[in-house]
Amino acid sequence: TADHGGHGREHGSEDPRSVTIPWIAWGRDVGPPGEIDEEIHTTDTAATALWLLGVPVPERYAGAPVVAAFDPTALVDSLAGDTEGIERRRENTE
Repeated sequence: TADHGGHGREHGSEDPRSVTIPWIAWGRDVGPPGEIDEEIHTTDTAATALWLLGVPVPERYAGAPVVAAFDPTALVDSLAGDTEGIERRRENTE
């Protein structure tokens, strides 16, 4: 996670410099380096950690696992199972 801190003396605006932060995944089963073509929210970080641990993401939680950051051929079946729930949560946050 990161605290982007805003820009200049401003904080909390809709300026891309205030709302865009890096989201970096590193480790076993992470896909090849590059950009992900989906919007990632800060709340997705916790959902991704739960998903990787095999813990169900609560239905009411706003975030969704960032599945696109991982190599689908390397993930074990227990981690890749809840794609329908992931899509449902993703649609609720947009």
